[in-house]
Amino acid sequence: MPEIADIKCHVLEAAIAEARVGGVPLTLAEIEAARLLVQRASWMGRAGVPMSGGQGSMSKLKAGDVAMWATTTLIDLVGPAAWSSPLEKWFRDAKIYQLFEGTAQVQRLVISRMQVAEYRERLEEAQRALAAAERQAGEPAPGPAEPSPALA
Repeated sequence: MPEIADIKCHVLEAAIAEARVGGVPLTLAEIEAARLLVQRASWMGRAGVPMSGGQGSMSKLKAGDVAMWATTTLIDLVGPAAWSSPLEKWFRDAKIYQLFEGTAQVQRLVISRMQVAEYRERLEEAQRALAAAERQAGEPAPGPAEPSPALA
């Protein structure tokens, strides 16, 4: 069984090589984005703010995908030694995040439906505000706009 120190050395060398081609900043941005999405959904849940835009699903989807990508990348960097190290368990745990409480495809569907519903609400609110402003100005208000066929 390989020593953890040997694995860390190998991963560090590979990460340094990847950093030379610009891969590390993107990786850090993805991890930070997942962390922020989870924190926002957690805050909304604790504060009682409705997650009308699919924030919970967004955080589950992004965090699961980032965890899976990170463990897969680490396993690729370490090579066959990864399967007899803690990386193997981390890989299995990350895969569960993609499957637990709905697959990634279901999360995407939930997000898109919630985003469309939120967009419709905002559009209707903007149309009401426009009509009210035009009534105040003395101009006739146009009838309600037809929704886009993609949103119907």
